[in-house]
Amino acid sequence: MKNNIISKIITFAMATALCFTTVPFQVSAYELATVDIESNEEIVAEAEEEKIFEITQQISMSLYDSNSYDGYSYSSLLDSNNITVYNSLVSLADPTDNPLRVNLPEEVRVNLGSKNPDEPLTDEEKDTISQQIATSIYSGYGFLLLDHPEIFWTAPTFTFSYTGTYEVNNLTNETIFKVKDITFYFQLDTDFQGDMDYARRCKDQLFRELGEFPVEGETRYEKIKSIHDHLIQTVSYNKDAVFAHSVIGSLIYGESVCEGYSEAFKLICDRENIPCIVVVNGKHMWNQVKMEDGNWYAIDVTWDDRDFVEELTGSDVAYDYFLKGMNSFIMSHFPISSLYGISYKTPNLSRKDYECDPQPPAPLNNDNNSDIPVLRSPEENADIDGDGVVSIADAVICTATVLSFDSEQECDINNDGVTNAFDIITLKRIIKRGRQE
Repeated sequence: MKNNIISKIITFAMATALCFTTVPFQVSAYELATVDIESNEEIVAEAEEEKIFEITQQISMSLYDSNSYDGYSYSSLLDSNNITVYNSLVSLADPTDNPLRVNLPEEVRVNLGSKNPDEPLTDEEKDTISQQIATSIYSGYGFLLLDHPEIFWTAPTFTFSYTGTYEVNNLTNETIFKVKDITFYFQLDTDFQGDMDYARRCKDQLFRELGEFPVEGETRYEKIKSIHDHLIQTVSYNKDAVFAHSVIGSLIYGESVCEGYSEAFKLICDRENIPCIVVVNGKHMWNQVKMEDGNWYAIDVTWDDRDFVEELTGSDVAYDYFLKGMNSFIMSHFPISSLYGISYKTPNLSRKDYECDPQPPAPLNNDNNSDIPVLRSPEENADIDGDGVVSIADAVICTATVLSFDSEQECDINNDGVTNAFDIITLKRIIKRGRQE
């Protein structure tokens, strides 16, 4: 799924829309359903593929329990059936082709109207049953994978089978189909070309990479900065890479998109007992971490990986999206309200940025080379019209420049060597900060 991006803001598109997190996996209906009837007769529903349910995220599963160190778990959003699925499927850390049975605590009850239990299920009835079962299992599966980024090996589809019983209400003449037992069937992702041993070797290699990933510092801030910086220095953004949408891409192959960056960041934070979650809005993925002050802050490692400014600044590591609060982060990262069919909530962000910001790269000087410019601060660059005040007028000029509305005014606010939508965002932050002060 790709959006058409206006050519005049293509640079901004490269930093946003190309960070797709959507590698859909699908839930298809049962292969074989054995239905027990109250009269002790038995009928077998023929195997047919039913309704396809899309979940807009394929992510993976972790060694570490984020709840054991004051973390946050998406399981808090789930009902009892989905929580049971969530907890039961944790064993999928190891690639396997074995089916997995889950006993649901609450019956899935499907009203089939005046259905005669002695007659086979119709296609429409099968479709109704499969849809209602899916609502009791697929959000548990999806949110499990958000909390545990390591089930990288699963294919985009899985099937399930179920057993059920009929309950007939003679007063209302309604027949209820009741299901409690679900069996999941999993297959390898096509990237593994059916090689289960390859998937298992990748799992073992991933665990080694996690164990050996260097994290420096004593404080939580120092460790988070170390993880952030080392990922940027060792991972390249490549939407066409094998396993681009997986932690395998970032930590084993060194190439991924935002999914790989954010999943790797979470797993390493988990290793260090730093409360961290993966956040998704359908087109992009980033992280939130909890600091010692009890507040949550946002980090976008992908957008801080600035390979295109390395020659100018001497470093590809930026901190524009590092430990940010809601006031500065929400302008570029819009949350969603629902995911996997239910309400989607993350811990509330601190309103302000974390107070201990990393030092920016030292500006270049032109003592020995007059061709190398001295970089001014963003605040100095922001007064585009030269009236001594940073205001909406400067934002209008900068916007017109980015969109090429007959303006040749220089407005490289953030000193990255190009004039683009990032400069508009930076300028708006400066204006807003000035108003608050």
